[in-house]
Amino acid sequence: MFYLKGIIFYLILSLFFSTVQSAEKIVYLDIDQVLNKTISGKKIVDNLEKLRNENVKNIKNKQKDIKTKQEKIEKQKNVLSDEEFKSQVLLLENEIKKFNEYSKKISIEFDKKKQKELDEFMKLISPIIENYIREKSITIVLNKKNIFIASKDYDITNEIINIVDKNEW
Repeated sequence: MFYLKGIIFYLILSLFFSTVQSAEKIVYLDIDQVLNKTISGKKIVDNLEKLRNENVKNIKNKQKDIKTKQEKIEKQKNVLSDEEFKSQVLLLENEIKKFNEYSKKISIEFDKKKQKELDEFMKLISPIIENYIREKSITIVLNKKNIFIASKDYDITNEIINIVDKNEW
């Protein structure tokens, strides 16, 4: 009999704690949408896009120059002596090597700039989000990318976008 009372007490206690746990408020946020739709996020995206386009333009121009030099050397193959042709090819190979190093350097610099800008954006919006979750008594905010399926009622993205835009200096 005592054993049965213990089991019933344990069941009631576990039901009580499971209902308490379900009272936690969990929401989700689409960080990419916040970046692309807020004023400060749009500025960052636009600046990065301009920089990327400049880099692509510079790389394409350098590629075009190398291609032109390569075609010129190929046309002069029969006119030039073997030594002169080899020296021209060697110069072109060195230029190609420098171009590859330049392309890699530009790519790395762009990635660093992009990461720095995104980190600064996150520093800007983190206090805003923290204040919002404190005001709304939210327990957990998940990134939308990591959610398989959820009700749109738990999406706070548009609210955060509005708050970030209002806090714009």
